[in-house]
Amino acid sequence: MKTFTSWNLACKAMAILCFTGIAIQVYAADNIVNSETILWSVVQKKNATEGYEVYLVQFPDGKFAAVAKAAIKKIKADKLLQEENGYWAIVQDSEDGNSVQKFIDKYPNGANIVAAKIKLATIRKIEKEFKVGQTFKGCATCPEMVIVPAGNFIMGNKVNAHRVTFASPFAIGKKEVTQKEWIAVMGSNPSKFKDCVGNCPVDNVSWSDATEFINKLNIKTGKEYRLPSEAEWEYACRAGTQQEYCGSNDANSVAWSGVYEKNINRASRPVAVKKANAWGLYDMSGNVAEWTEDGYHENFAGSPVDGTAWQGDGRGYVLRGGSWEGSLDRVRAVYRDFDGPTNRDVTYGFRIARKFP
Repeated sequence: MKTFTSWNLACKAMAILCFTGIAIQVYAADNIVNSETILWSVVQKKNATEGYEVYLVQFPDGKFAAVAKAAIKKIKADKLLQEENGYWAIVQDSEDGNSVQKFIDKYPNGANIVAAKIKLATIRKIEKEFKVGQTFKGCATCPEMVIVPAGNFIMGNKVNAHRVTFASPFAIGKKEVTQKEWIAVMGSNPSKFKDCVGNCPVDNVSWSDATEFINKLNIKTGKEYRLPSEAEWEYACRAGTQQEYCGSNDANSVAWSGVYEKNINRASRPVAVKKANAWGLYDMSGNVAEWTEDGYHENFAGSPVDGTAWQGDGRGYVLRGGSWEGSLDRVRAVYRDFDGPTNRDVTYGFRIARKFP
């Protein structure tokens, strides 16, 4: 409780009631009841804890004392609720069970405690039932997804090498989005190579086309699919290794690329024919180059270290993995390319990602 002794004496000596910079003259003829009423009127208008405390110091047994005490309690409760809601707004989007548990420990009787306990139980259940590398589908015609673990890795080549840490697991497409999956959402097929509609990756799509597909898929499913960030893409490609290509040091075992296709029809190939990487992901090297969420930057100086997408100026977006027409150099795990958001090419495709669960 604050002390208002000097404040009280000064105000009484001048026959003035003071509160937060406001002085009200009290005429000598006025009695103490009028003084209390005048002060209460000012306190109510301000509706602040300090004002109610001033009133209670002067009139501890006043006719408004009970109301003042109740008002102080409500203001403090409202402030606590505001703080809790702010914390919950952050925690409710987290898939980290420890973060949710900390919220529960801090606000055991909070307004969001039921939702927090349900969320924690869901996370723990998923952690128990789903394993790294396990697959799932958000709908019957949705791309199959693979669970990628939390962790960290060294991203980039020797010049641009930097550590990126993923605090939570996420999910990424097991395969590149196929023409069949594209048609199920968009109703048409923009691809040039339609010889294997069911299993070939969709091609000839721009970054804007890919994001339009994802937006429609989200409306259809109620989920939050997106393009993977560049960091997510490389983390998933490497799958806990530092191999030259995504899943091997032998490009031919994991990648459709131009160097091996010189004497046969040059085109994209059915997905999931080559060897998968350690996390069960196919065609991350070669086949079609894959759009990511990130705007293009020449190097990684200043890039996020938490795996989130690095926005750019909107003129160019990153492509990773190389394609069926690329040389061995262009299907390496560290190879980066970019193009404008509306530019299409028969070598361009994508896979999707989403937070997990």
